[in-house]
Amino acid sequence: MIKKATAAILLLTLIVIFIYNVTDNGTENEMQQMVNNQASANNLKAGQAAPDLSLESLEAKQINLSDFKGKKVLLNFWATWCGPCKEEIPALEQLKQEYGNEVEILAVNATATELDGIEKVKSFKEQANVSFRILLDKESKAVDTYRVLNIPTSYFIGSDGNIKQTVTGPMTYEFMENTLKSFD
Repeated sequence: MIKKATAAILLLTLIVIFIYNVTDNGTENEMQQMVNNQASANNLKAGQAAPDLSLESLEAKQINLSDFKGKKVLLNFWATWCGPCKEEIPALEQLKQEYGNEVEILAVNATATELDGIEKVKSFKEQANVSFRILLDKESKAVDTYRVLNIPTSYFIGSDGNIKQTVTGPMTYEFMENTLKSFD
């Protein structure tokens, strides 16, 4: 029941963003900021211990967030149907290529919202030439645990296992790089 409610809230948020983008009534930026602020208010906060996750990767391997304790982690929630998520993927890939020894990128796909399921995610990974790990949140457990209301949402997690920063909305490479350099 909670999973369906979370998915419904996520879908409703995206519809509202879409309607405001289509109507272009001059308040698009204000509306996006309001949605981002609402989502951020519900997200886990900096300083909190990052809840452990155990999700299957696209390669059918069980991955636990706790496996990366002692290393910085960028936990990114996304979906193939999300335009801002797609725009952010090249920046995530660039970060992986340049800082892969310093940070683990875990891209949590909101698989429960994917209309074409895992095959769409696999196809997207191949087409986008993604080398970072993609984890499948088939039952929205991670989305619920991390209180994700809209995507993309990212959590920067320090080597101590604590959340350092939460970001709702797409990020640029420069923002990611500066954020990673600002902690640990």
